Amino acid sequence: MFHNFLCPQCGYKAQVNGGVDRCDPLTFETMVCADCSQLVDALVEIRPRWLHRQKNGKGGYKTKKQCVVFCPKCNGIHLIPWGQHSPCPKCSGEMTTEKAVRYLE
Repeated sequence: MFHNFLCPQCGYKAQVNGGVDRCDPLTFETMVCADCSQLVDALVEIRPRWLHRQKNGKGGYKTKKQCVVFCPKCNGIHLIPWGQHSPCPKCSGEMTTEKAVRYLE
């Protein structure tokens, strides 16, 4: 689920998850890009599914693969994890949450 974050101090807006989001088999994490000063949801992990099913019929994961994390807006590589109570990446002001927006699953 995306959240609309707003900084009342400078007017910066971002629509991001606001933390870690696991959408099997992918994991995204909200980060601040130090190269472009934007909040982004970056792909941080891929968990490939087993090719066969276990006896109980549930699939599993054999390995976790860390991704080379980069900014989807500027391709920068200097990203820092950002949480919902972290400051604005532009002015360090307090960010507020407007409303949540569901995305298609």
